[in-house]
Amino acid sequence: MSVLPGMRQLGGDVTRLRESLRNDSRQSETDGEKVYSELFSGLPPGTDRDQWFIALDDSLFKLPVAALVSGREDGLPVYLVARNTLELVSGAWAI
Repeated sequence: MSVLPGMRQLGGDVTRLRESLRNDSRQSETDGEKVYSELFSGLPPGTDRDQWFIALDDSLFKLPVAALVSGREDGLPVYLVARNTLELVSGAWAI
């Protein structure tokens, strides 16, 4: 089990990611890595599946999921959506 950062911090990081994307800044890669890490770095080993169901709430409704960077290969960002099929659901009960 992992603890997510507070909504204020996470909301601020999502806002920074959105702004860096809006400004077409290379900072968006770093911001995307940070938010990905905050949300998913605490997953236990073996949970890296091809299909992910994600339920967003509060400030995460504005999360640009396609900009989440899950790693790097040869110094280039690898986006979560490039390796996984994501399905956004309205709540955990929908899974």
